[in-house]
Amino acid sequence: MKHIRKSLETLFPLLSKNGVYLVEDLHTAYWPPYAGGYHSSKNLFRYTLQLIHDMHHWYHGKAKIHPEISSYCDGIHVHDSLLIIEKGEGHKPVYSRIG
Repeated sequence: MKHIRKSLETLFPLLSKNGVYLVEDLHTAYWPPYAGGYHSSKNLFRYTLQLIHDMHHWYHGKAKIHPEISSYCDGIHVHDSLLIIEKGEGHKPVYSRIG
């Protein structure tokens, strides 16, 4: 798990705008022999949840935990054993009222 997180933190900032970062074989995040585990703090899905919280910082007012990733994260998609992170510019939400 440690190398997956380190790779993300190293490579994602180098990714082109509108690029897509993909991590596969994440079922191992739950396997202790791969430094994972359901309740493990090293489970990459815990890190992913922190990125999701960061993306929604507009609504909870807390500081970002991983701004080097989340400040440029437009979307996070989780599929079976697969994590997809879309890179783009984060924009403050706009409230529009019509009528």
